[in-house]
Amino acid sequence: MADIDDQEDQEGFDGSADANGSQVPPGPRNVIIEKIETGFGFNVRGQVTEGGQMKSINGELYAPLQHVSAVLKGGAAEKAGIIVGDRILAVNGVDVEGATHKQVVDLIRSGGDKLSLSVIAVPTEPVSTSLSQVSNASDDYQDIDYDYTERKTLPISIPDYRTIETAEETYIVFNIYLSGKLICSKRYSQFVDLHNALKRHFIDYPFPKLPGKWPFSLSEQKLDNRRRGLETYIEKVSAVKVIAEHNIMQEFLYPEMEEEINHSENSKHSDAQAHTKQLLAHAAPDSASTEVEMRIQLPDRSICTVCIPRHGSTQHAYEQLVKKMEISEETAMAFSLFQMLDNNFIRLLAPTEKVHEVYIDNYKNGEVTCIAMKRWLFNTKLESQLCHDDTALNYIFWEASDAISRGFITIEEHDFELKTLRDTAKGDPQKQIQYLKAVRKLPGYGSITFPFCKCDARKDGFVIVSVGIKNLKLHACDDHGVLEGNVIDFQWLSVASYDVNHELSCFYFEYEREGKKPRTIKVYTPHYVFMKHCVDKVMEELNTVTSGQS
Repeated sequence: MADIDDQEDQEGFDGSADANGSQVPPGPRNVIIEKIETGFGFNVRGQVTEGGQMKSINGELYAPLQHVSAVLKGGAAEKAGIIVGDRILAVNGVDVEGATHKQVVDLIRSGGDKLSLSVIAVPTEPVSTSLSQVSNASDDYQDIDYDYTERKTLPISIPDYRTIETAEETYIVFNIYLSGKLICSKRYSQFVDLHNALKRHFIDYPFPKLPGKWPFSLSEQKLDNRRRGLETYIEKVSAVKVIAEHNIMQEFLYPEMEEEINHSENSKHSDAQAHTKQLLAHAAPDSASTEVEMRIQLPDRSICTVCIPRHGSTQHAYEQLVKKMEISEETAMAFSLFQMLDNNFIRLLAPTEKVHEVYIDNYKNGEVTCIAMKRWLFNTKLESQLCHDDTALNYIFWEASDAISRGFITIEEHDFELKTLRDTAKGDPQKQIQYLKAVRKLPGYGSITFPFCKCDARKDGFVIVSVGIKNLKLHACDDHGVLEGNVIDFQWLSVASYDVNHELSCFYFEYEREGKKPRTIKVYTPHYVFMKHCVDKVMEELNTVTSGQS
């Protein structure tokens, strides 16, 4: 939890030593890490908001940087020369000065098996995990003129507390909620450390008082008084924007934002799991195992709440959802968990992704949830085979209805019969089947449409890419995403090959042309990896249907 970015001025630093004892130069250096069985083998930690105060490293000023908080011994990162404390300047050529933790992690995850980092080392000093110790290193920033007048309202509260029993001791933790959801649990002593750290850093701010210490056991009434006092304190402190967004406060409230860049998505080896535990051994003893509630939107727009470990994976959350909703195995295989993004787009969550962190990023913005169960199936023949299951039928019906409402499926304005059928089909399986038979014939059904982006097929324009079971389409559009007349349709039989280029952040495919040489088209989008996953899924389903017919 140490706020390493607030260490003392680094001038005169002669460099650090890596795992082999070699001297690391004090300036920026480029490192290439190739993922192995245990992943990249390092943790990333840092601020969860953008921007922040410029700070000096080796005499140069930098915006806040994410840093390497742990390196797996013998792992890929260590072999490449990454050391604990390295600040990350760029990921795969993208400048990440002042970037959020999520932005940096997303860039790392989207880069495939080869990762290019630009990093800079800081002095080799013992890294503190105590807020009170960290605060001692921030005295050289006492002359900063902070603006305490800018306020922000956070729906933060401490509605309850609970008792923790271990083999060594029994103690009380106070549960901190944001927008009605648990984000962390802290002991009174941790509030004291926070208070002291903030006072040392923001020396001219009149902080409110903490509830006083009590040398004896607290009664229920005194415990509740302490809870209310801590709640008042955290509300007042969080209301000051410059304090709420500082790393000291962010790391106190969001300890789970330390990210493990470790395992490949498909790794299931027990030795890899052991390495995960090794990397996370420095975490708080109860933080990873703490049960948290998470809301998931179902295809029929209802909400289901599941309980998972704080660092639980997407796969774990989905299994809990399937179990709670009593969804059949066949139906469960046709759906998955997605993240709903601001631009009306959904992103498939990786099975090993820490889904609660994605969820937290959303509910800090006040939304009900950004996690949704969506169909992960393109083939309409396979889909129709699921409709004997009433749950699957209902979910597919609602997804089709939603796709029409959002404009993903083209429907003629005068088609009142279909609209009437949709309105009367809710809760009626026979009418739902009838409705789906009609909708499956409409353009855009069962496709995933991506946000508009650059494409080398159009030198001065943009395209909207649509991936479906029959084809891949490039819809011409302007620089605001407004559709234009041109549509290029690529049948899957004409696509000779496809892949991604991580350096260019693009998905590309080669297609056959009658009487001409094959041509390659590149699509430049931040969702290029997901685009490939969609094409992979289409190819898999086409092969499944072909195998079944043979």
